[in-house]
Amino acid sequence: MTGETLQTGASIDQLIATHHRRYAREYGGGLSDHGPMVLQAMRGLDLPEAAVREFAEFYLAKLDPIEPPTTRIDAGNYAEFVGKRDQYPALLEFFLDEVRRDGRTETVNRYLPGLLSAWASAAFHPLIRLGYGLEFGVDGEVAAGLAYAACLGPHSGLERRATQCATRNPVEPMSALLDLQLPPDFETQNGWFHVRYSHALGHAVFDQVHPPAGGLPAVAAACREVFAASHNFFASHLVTGSHALRVCLEHLHETPPEIDAMAICAVVAAYLAVGAPEFSATAARDHDAPAFEPSAFLARTRDEHDIKLAYSCAAQARAYDDPDYLAAARGYLTTKAAKTV
Repeated sequence: MTGETLQTGASIDQLIATHHRRYAREYGGGLSDHGPMVLQAMRGLDLPEAAVREFAEFYLAKLDPIEPPTTRIDAGNYAEFVGKRDQYPALLEFFLDEVRRDGRTETVNRYLPGLLSAWASAAFHPLIRLGYGLEFGVDGEVAAGLAYAACLGPHSGLERRATQCATRNPVEPMSALLDLQLPPDFETQNGWFHVRYSHALGHAVFDQVHPPAGGLPAVAAACREVFAASHNFFASHLVTGSHALRVCLEHLHETPPEIDAMAICAVVAAYLAVGAPEFSATAARDHDAPAFEPSAFLARTRDEHDIKLAYSCAAQARAYDDPDYLAAARGYLTTKAAKTV
């Protein structure tokens, strides 16, 4: 089916707009579908259209088809289906109806506040998908991101830690992470990020976590430096996830008062989940490769994470007027490019 779609001349815009109708949210036993986000990221990076189409042909062929919904969800029974993973198709149809009737902004404002604690669930992918849908104005992707977050449901562990954290005085998040030590009894060998993440939220180290001085921009900068120093695969999701959270919050009429505490608690848990790698507050600049121009590499790579990382860094650099994000991307991508020569 995918090959036929590409051969009959469907545009990239059409592929993105209809993606949610054809593919499951995950494939291959639990891997998140990055397809529409990567195509949008390639567009946002101004990569050649031929490269975008080539990536689409490669990537879409490995996805699983979406199952038809087995029930009908409406505003009256929506709460009954939150947290039910097998109800993603029905939740998708529900959110498509909501967006169609009330528009993206109103739908997001009605439902996202209750799902924000799912920010880091499934390695940040539900809100990453939602963030891309909002940033590029794609109704189906907004519905898909909300449905993904809703089928996982709020994360009670993060909500509890954020409530405790919010009562304390703010602390600079970069320093807080630099001072954080991986507890000796913390298990880092389980292959699934979400298992390690949830385990981390139950650890006593959170009794000492404080809200971030400097708010979300400071949290995002700490995420950038952790990745720039470690080039850890899961740490890259700290960057793409913090980009997505910024975009999602920009579409809310009111910023939830607990969001700073929730963000730092999620980042601390994710930092522990990736093994608390060593880093510095200047890692992005220290590892920069200013002469490297990543466009040619990004046009030929088949690694969806590299493309999304590059776009998130570019977007964050613009939003925060901070070139260290571009330095973080260059430092990482030059090492990847060297390995593919």
